[in-house]
This record gives sequence, C-alpha cells and structure tokens, in this order.
Amino acid sequence: MSSLIKILLALFLLPVLFSLSRINLSLAADCNRNRPRLEVIADNGAGIGKPGEKLTYTIKVTNKDVGANCPTSRVNLSAIILNGTGWKYQFEKDTFTSIAPGDTKSTKLHVTSPQNAGEGPKTITVSAQRPNGAKISQDVTYNVMGSSADGQTTTPSEGRSPAGQKILNFKIGIDGIGTTPNIPIGGNKDPDNIYRQLNFRIYDIETGSLLHAVTNFQFTYNPNSEKFEAVYNIPSGANIPDALYDIYVDGPRFLRTLYPEIVFIEAGQTTDLTSDDFYLITGNIIDTDLSENVIDIMDYNVLLSCSIYSQDISACDEFPSFKDYSDLNDDGVVNEDDFTLWLKELDFNEGEILP
Repeated sequence: MSSLIKILLALFLLPVLFSLSRINLSLAADCNRNRPRLEVIADNGAGIGKPGEKLTYTIKVTNKDVGANCPTSRVNLSAIILNGTGWKYQFEKDTFTSIAPGDTKSTKLHVTSPQNAGEGPKTITVSAQRPNGAKISQDVTYNVMGSSADGQTTTPSEGRSPAGQKILNFKIGIDGIGTTPNIPIGGNKDPDNIYRQLNFRIYDIETGSLLHAVTNFQFTYNPNSEKFEAVYNIPSGANIPDALYDIYVDGPRFLRTLYPEIVFIEAGQTTDLTSDDFYLITGNIIDTDLSENVIDIMDYNVLLSCSIYSQDISACDEFPSFKDYSDLNDDGVVNEDDFTLWLKELDFNEGEILP
C-alpha cells in the first residue's frame, strides 16, 4: 500500500479515534448483557489418547454480564463429534441452572475413542447456550496415538516422541493478544476466546512441494507464555520423511506467516516451533478474492460497520463471523482499540506467499 494512502487513512482515522476516546460508554441501563465465556481444556494438557482410551476435559462457563440488576443465567451444554461413529461422550453435568454475573461454573466432559480409531486429531465441538440466547461453541481436539509396546500411552517428553512418531509443538503469538514483536508493550492478555482454529502447511524446502496440510486445528491460549499453543502428531500415513521443511500458518482474520527458521522433522522427535518471531498479523477480516491474504480498505469498511460506533451495519451483516473477526484484540467489543491495532497492522499489509 502506498505511503500516500497510509497517510490519508491516518489523517482520517486520528480525529475519529480522538473523538471516540471522549465518548461516554457508561451503561444506559442497569444491566449490560454480554456473551458468556466458554473454556474447554483437556485435563492431560495435550489431549492425546490411545484408541479406546477415555479422556477428560474441563468445561468452564463464565457469566460476563455487568450491572447491579443483572439476573442469574441458566446455561445448557451440548457436544457434537463430526463423523463420530464409535466415539462416546458424557457430561458430568449438562446444565448450569444459575450462574451469577461474574461467576464461573465448571464441569467435566468424558470422551472415549473407539478401539479401532485411526491416528490423528478428532474435533469435538462443545456448545453453551442460554435460553433464547446465541449458541457459543468451542472446538477441542482428541489426538489419537497408537499404543506403545507395553500398551501404555506414550506422550512427548524432553523433545522425544514415541518411537517412529513425529510431533510438532507449536507456540505462536497473535498481534493484539499478549506480547509480540509488533506489539512489544502487550495487547489484551485475557482474551474472551482462548481458542483459535488455524491452518498449517508443510512444504518440502528443496522442491517447494506441498506434502501435508491441516485445516481448522485448535490452538489454545496460554496466559503464561502469552502464545497460542498446540501439539500435532503427524499421521503415520503422511509423506513426511526425515528432512528440512518450511511451515506456513494462517487462519481467519490473520495474514499467512512462515516459521522464521528452516524446520527439521525427524522420527521419534518432537519438533519445537517456538521462536519469538513466530506470530500472526491480524486485520485481514475479508479473506476472499482480491482481499485474500492482504489488509486493505475493504477490511476497514467491515471493521467500521461492526464497531460500536457504526451507523450502517450492512457490511458487518454480510457474513456471520465478521463481527467476531473485527474484534481484533478479542476483548468482547469492537472499539477504538481495534481501529488503532488495525492501523498499525496496515504497515504489514500482505502475508507470506506460498511456494
């Protein structure tokens, strides 16, 4: 994007941001209803289990309503396992009858894979919904691994993987959430949604050929590292010999990034993808046609339409996820913080190009 366009956008946005900062956002009513916060976390950390094993996930629901006169909320839980023939799940409790504003209630979800489950990740979608409210969903992964020789599940330890297996240990930053090189002072360190569904591709560094691709894989925010983390077990049938690779990552609202170092993947080893320079640039709200993998004025139009200051929501309503994608720092509201972050990301307006 030309320097002239950036200057014009900055001159246009600065007075808007200054005026927005002076707006009184105090509640007109005594209760501000907000979407509940849903968290689903595997109790064993990595969500790794052998065929036929029962894994347990902790589910937490937080009532995010604010106001002296807010009532308690009833929240119902449900789950779906797509193409889940033979998979079984059970909630210890599937309804919270009363959650007070600001309070958190928790329960357990037990998931058992079939004895003949193939290696690889299986996605379980957990949903929470108030009566007559919008359904809020989060995906959690059950990573099926084969048994070790003694019949016990072997998990990664100190860089080693079960014999013959190849595991990728991801830790990736996201601008606007936690601390990244682009946002060294730190963004929102308590995001509403601690999960991100990201895609990654593995390319042979010599031939430039795509050897393996994974879509919608769940990454979970770790407040200690301020990064989104995931463990991926490369299926035994994947054509990934011991060699050097380039790994690309992208996802909704993010520009594509390339892991900043050449990656060596080896059988029996866990490959750490944990560089501080491994992070995603946000603001690519529209990722189709001419706007694919670039941040441009079309993204800004949607951001403005989805903001709390919008006078025309037609652009925001064109796609159900635009409202969520526009909340760049994931604090539950699209406001001047998101405009400021978007303008900063405009300096890096094009993502990495695939080979």
